[in-house]
Amino acid sequence: MNKKIFNIRKNYSELSKEVKSSIWYTFCNLMQKGIGFIVVPILTRILTTSEYGIYNIFLSWIQLFEIIVTLRLSWGTYIVGLTKHKNDRDRYTASLQSLSICIISISAIIYFYFEDFFYNLLGLPTNMVLLIFLTLYTMPAIGFWSSRQKVEFKYKQMVLVTLLMSVFIPILGFIFIFNMNENKYEGMIYSRLIIQAIVAVFIIYFCYKKSFVFFNKRYWINALKTNIPLVPYYYSLVLLITIDKIMIGDMISTSKAGIYSVAFSMGMVMQIFNSSLNSSIQPWLFRKLNEKKYGGISKNIVLFTVAIIFVNLILIALAPELVRIMAPVEYYEAIWIIPPMAVSVVIMFIYQHFVNIEFYFEASKNIAIASIAAVIIKIILNLWLLPIYGYLVAGYTTVISYIIFAIAHYLFMLKICYKNKCNEKIIDIKMILLSFGVFIIISSILTLGYINNEIRYIFILISIIVIFLKRNQIIMSYKNLKNKDI
Repeated sequence: MNKKIFNIRKNYSELSKEVKSSIWYTFCNLMQKGIGFIVVPILTRILTTSEYGIYNIFLSWIQLFEIIVTLRLSWGTYIVGLTKHKNDRDRYTASLQSLSICIISISAIIYFYFEDFFYNLLGLPTNMVLLIFLTLYTMPAIGFWSSRQKVEFKYKQMVLVTLLMSVFIPILGFIFIFNMNENKYEGMIYSRLIIQAIVAVFIIYFCYKKSFVFFNKRYWINALKTNIPLVPYYYSLVLLITIDKIMIGDMISTSKAGIYSVAFSMGMVMQIFNSSLNSSIQPWLFRKLNEKKYGGISKNIVLFTVAIIFVNLILIALAPELVRIMAPVEYYEAIWIIPPMAVSVVIMFIYQHFVNIEFYFEASKNIAIASIAAVIIKIILNLWLLPIYGYLVAGYTTVISYIIFAIAHYLFMLKICYKNKCNEKIIDIKMILLSFGVFIIISSILTLGYINNEIRYIFILISIIVIFLKRNQIIMSYKNLKNKDI
């Protein structure tokens, strides 16, 4: 036993810092999303399907506000900036933190000055909008800090803070909920605001303590020039994942929106692996592109894609059992939405690599064009198909939209690579398409297994046997990977 523990420690110590970072970020996100996953069955049992639907529709509005009000300055372009300004990261971060505060403040002034207009447009009460703006003040600081920890591979602090927030937000939220007589969903919003505000205040204090820079013309102009064209992209991304709930609530019922939200929550749990892997891949990819070392990029991306496909197949295979655990019988229809949700998650992981390359070469306009087109197509498909086939079809309109999205980004990526004279093929699309095709076939078989459980259980058993028989090859592939520069 002691020998095994020693070997594990030895193997871990030999891992590159990038791989260690990836492991811990994945673990952190698993814990974070796992806690959120536990919260869902509690909410579905203390709220009606309609109330749960209203809650999720409200959260969708928060996401839509966040894009316009913060411009998401702490996202991909900030990571690119950290790479390009590695000798001036403190001043660069402080400058963008100040810019974020200014943008949010100006947005709040504009909103409340024209409060009547926005109330008629959105129908959101003033107290809720105030909570949204207060929450938005906390988000950039946490975003900047998190992104920098990832770039500098300081995963210990990142994991600790993230896990503490993940634990205290729901604990405080349920304390509020069980002491509220109405609008109980607001309890989670209050708890999130309080915990995030505490963390954000500390981050901003230490950020400015290192280097207090309120205004830097070059950094501000570059950030605005890069991020403003990305607003349609970010906005369309959020619309792609929120418009279904809003349209189902308006066109069918908030009850069906609640059922759809359960399936959506389960499907989006798989985003944990997407975000974890991308958080580790993105800085590495940017560094490789900056050094013009394109060899090995494609192989590792294909490998990670297969890993994402595998975890999503597990979700599809266990969907009926998971829905029974996650929600009462009223939500059981949600099982039929999970397979297309899982397919969408895989597509999202694939196209994110195309987008990362576009991000690096600052091709913001291309990103926006593809995003807007995908959203328009999705809205049209929902308007056409929802009244005919019901709310379940929304899962499949999502898949179609993401496929179009991915194709557009791939073409734009090829164009930008050609423009920047990338002599080597960065991503092998043939291997990715082959893996995706196998994924579609297997997921279809598993979905048919919802009608006949024997088919599904036999397939799961065969998969376990194959993995067991191929375990040595899998372990060998991992050992070969861990010693590479990724």
